[in-house]
Amino acid sequence: TESHTELLHGLRDLLPSILSFVISFIVLGVYWTAHHTQFRYITRVDHKLVWFNIVYLLVLSFIPFSAALLGTHYTESIAIQIYSLNLLLATLVHFFMWRHATKGNRLTDSWVDPHLIRFGSQVSYYSLFGYLAAAITAIWSVQIGLILLVLIPIPFVLGLFYKILFTD
Repeated sequence: TESHTELLHGLRDLLPSILSFVISFIVLGVYWTAHHTQFRYITRVDHKLVWFNIVYLLVLSFIPFSAALLGTHYTESIAIQIYSLNLLLATLVHFFMWRHATKGNRLTDSWVDPHLIRFGSQVSYYSLFGYLAAAITAIWSVQIGLILLVLIPIPFVLGLFYKILFTD
C-alpha cells in the first residue's frame, strides 16, 4: 500500500540518525567502561576529582545533541567537527581526571603500578588524535571523517588496549 511505502521511505530517511544514535551509544559505553576502569584504581576522592567528574558528565550529556546534529546533517563537515570535538573534549576531561588522581598516587594506593598509570594516559592519546583527525579530515572529506568516527571506538569495544596491558 501507499502508506506502507511511505513508512519505508521515512524509515530509510531516518537511517543516518539511527546510525548516529547507535555509534554514540557505543561511544558512551566506551567512556563508561573507561571511567569504571579508572575507578578500580582510584581509592580516594578530593574536591577537584568531584568537579572533574561533574564536568565529565556535562560533556558526556552533550553527546546526544551532537549525535542528533550529526544524524541530521551528516553531509556537513561542521556537524562532524562538532561531534568530534565533543568526543575530544570528553577524552580530555577523562585524561586530566586520571592524571590528577594518579599524580604521585594522590588518589590511588601506592601499589598501583607506574606502567598502568602511564598506560592509562597513553591510551587516551589514541582517542585524542583520532577525534582531532576526524574533525580536521572532515574539512576535506566528510566521508573519511565519518569513517574515522566509526573506527575509533572499535579497539575499545574489542578490548584490544586492555589485552595489550595485561599480556605484558
